[in-house]
Amino acid sequence: MLTLGMPVFTSTDKGASWQGYRLPMPRSSFTPLGDPVLASDDKGNFYYSYLSGIIGSGATGVSVSLFRKMALIGLIKRRST
Repeated sequence: MLTLGMPVFTSTDKGASWQGYRLPMPRSSFTPLGDPVLASDDKGNFYYSYLSGIIGSGATGVSVSLFRKMALIGLIKRRST
């Protein structure tokens, strides 16, 4: 996970089978750390968030990926220290 990005799994047959993917790594020095959360809104958008940080520095944050119609739209980064 530290070098490959956060895992994502999708199913198109009500869970009978699953396909695994990896989200692209953030464009910063933040590394995915875990604790993923999935949320959606009433417009059909899905938000996949997870803890991230800079290993050994104490800097932490939350990364959020936005999905629309099965396509990765963007990556939003919020930092905290």
